[in-house]
Amino acid sequence: MFGTIYLLYPKNKKNIKLYVGGTINMKRRKYRHKQNCCNPNNDKYNTSLYRHIRDNGGWTAFEFGIVEQRDDFIDEEDLRKREQYHMDRIPKQFSLNEISAYRTAEQLKQQRREARQRWRKANPEKLAEYNKKWLEKNPAYMRDYMRALYWRKKEKKEEIKQQNV
Repeated sequence: MFGTIYLLYPKNKKNIKLYVGGTINMKRRKYRHKQNCCNPNNDKYNTSLYRHIRDNGGWTAFEFGIVEQRDDFIDEEDLRKREQYHMDRIPKQFSLNEISAYRTAEQLKQQRREARQRWRKANPEKLAEYNKKWLEKNPAYMRDYMRALYWRKKEKKEEIKQQNV
């Protein structure tokens, strides 16, 4: 499989922050980056990469550089591993990459867990509203939960009594 690892960087070489990416279709990838950056209706418009580009001269102030092109990638996972290799070579303070290109299943689970925790911390009112609506739709869950809690507490009290005897 043919693949390209590329850099997206500012032409003026000031405020050097690099983005490493990988693709099997460079023309299409450049187009997607431009759409993500320049179209306010795009769901990726407000990501830090595209905000950084707009804050530092806009789309035309950045260019692409080819880091590596090969036709012997086994599959997309192989391409992502190689992309990750190049991402790891750039010091964090110079990187615009927010997430890893390649993650093991366990790393992916951990990143999703951390993202959920950040969201919950940042949106307590939305979470409370969601939980309220969910409990209204699922009253049996709360009833069963309270029963289980009651019995666990009762069993724990009995354990403590037996230990004190």
